[in-house]
Amino acid sequence: MPRCSSPFPSWSTQMIHAVIPIATPTAAVQIINHNGGPSWLVLVAAGAAGSALTMLARVTSVPSEVAAHDRRIADIDADLDRYVADEYVRLAFDLREIRFPGGEDSQAPQREVSRACAIAVVRSTQLYRDEENARIREMREMVAPEGVGHRAWRLLARRPIAALTTPDRASRVLDKWQTLVPSYGGEEKIVGLIDPRDRTIAKVAPELDANTDKPN
Repeated sequence: MPRCSSPFPSWSTQMIHAVIPIATPTAAVQIINHNGGPSWLVLVAAGAAGSALTMLARVTSVPSEVAAHDRRIADIDADLDRYVADEYVRLAFDLREIRFPGGEDSQAPQREVSRACAIAVVRSTQLYRDEENARIREMREMVAPEGVGHRAWRLLARRPIAALTTPDRASRVLDKWQTLVPSYGGEEKIVGLIDPRDRTIAKVAPELDANTDKPN
């Protein structure tokens, strides 16, 4: 019984067998040239194999990139947590020094204490606000290049992009800071303005207008 001949030239069959398992431009070109394939197919095969290699390398790098991003997010969260704890301790020392500049028996005047404590709390809160914003921006810029492959892998692996957990925990600490400023006489307005976490020009405008309207 006669064998059925393939509708494809012998060099094309060998090229397919070379490209599929090996997928290298060099192997495909060598097979085509060796079997007398047309030159235009050499370029097509080399380009296709090169694209396949690039895609393969990209796909296989997705899991490691996702894992690296997740580790970095965890590190950012831990660093921010330590920042709040360190700032809490530092502010406690500063406020104690403000109240008792010369020791337990040398308490400063209440009006000076109120103003100095307000300044210290504002500074610590602003520092944390800026640190948190910087860390959030860093995290967003890091995961921004993640493409369809990353999103698909995260979906399949059930590994969504993690959110920072420290800001929620830090809110309790920062809320406590706002209560550490003693009021004195007309200093209640200072106490009401010391939380800069959501401060905007629109929110401080009434105070600015009130100060502008006052006679010199």
